Amino acid sequence: MATGSASTPTLEKLTCRYCLAQECLTRRKLVKNLSIQTKLQLLADVDKKQGTKKEIAGKYGIPHNTLSTIVKNRAKLERPGLTAEFQPDRKRQRTTEKLDIDQALFLWFKQARAMSAPISNPVLTSQAELIASELGLTDFTASVGWIERFKRRHGIALKTVSGEAAAVDHTVTNAWKQHDLPSLLNEYGEDDIFNADETGIFYKCLPDKSLALKGEKCTGGKKAKERMTALVAANMSGKEKLPLVVIGKSLRPRCMKNVKNLPVDYTANKKAWMTSSIFENWLRKLDRKFVLQGRSVAMVVDNCPAHPHIDGLRSIKLVFLPPNTTSHLQP
Repeated sequence: MATGSASTPTLEKLTCRYCLAQECLTRRKLVKNLSIQTKLQLLADVDKKQGTKKEIAGKYGIPHNTLSTIVKNRAKLERPGLTAEFQPDRKRQRTTEKLDIDQALFLWFKQARAMSAPISNPVLTSQAELIASELGLTDFTASVGWIERFKRRHGIALKTVSGEAAAVDHTVTNAWKQHDLPSLLNEYGEDDIFNADETGIFYKCLPDKSLALKGEKCTGGKKAKERMTALVAANMSGKEKLPLVVIGKSLRPRCMKNVKNLPVDYTANKKAWMTSSIFENWLRKLDRKFVLQGRSVAMVVDNCPAHPHIDGLRSIKLVFLPPNTTSHLQP
């Protein structure tokens, strides 16, 4: 069989192709991206005639045509305020499409967040285009890329909106932590201090999120759609979790038609909310359990109409958090 035919690459040819590929890769790696500060220094060298353009290009390790491009775009590099708008060591001059829109949108964003208004990407996009329209900039489009760059420039992140933190009196919360909590810890052990609280199960709702400045606490209002309520309770040590109490709208929902036993205590009312009677029935049942166990426990709950003062408890001491402090004091 003949060897080294035209259809079969020889070792020499393969070696040459490999060397050529390596040379191309090496050339690509040698291409440098200069920072804005370095480009300005390069332009100064050109103006002072510190050598031919070829020599200056060699000094900065860039091709001659790259130097020509920098000189051609010097007006953008030398415009007033550029170094204040971008860090000097930044390599690319990614300006906003319209600086006026960027500044106006960020001002609007800060004002909206100061009022705890939830802001999403579509809201931000709509507001940017509205500002552009008011400025008479008909060629502007708030693209996905523009919005993402806007958020990066100003340190804006997506955060979950939590409903009650905006109305907290920190003087009250600090007093409770410094006086009431230490007294409770002196009277009861960690296994005998329980906390109970309700949470809404919005099984037909999407999560509520908002764009916010990094480090900013994200607070907002409450929303209620189709829901169930669950009462969750556990002790301070985390060793004992009480069975969930779940409150629905129907006492016998169709989905539970053939279900004889549930892993939770299920009850119902028209609004699927916790009521004072449901809470009292649950607490008295729990009190009887602790009496049989010979325990004395503290049950910490928030101060609301659904949590009434209950007389006649033998093993449970109800401890109420100050009003409107749940978001800060609730574990």
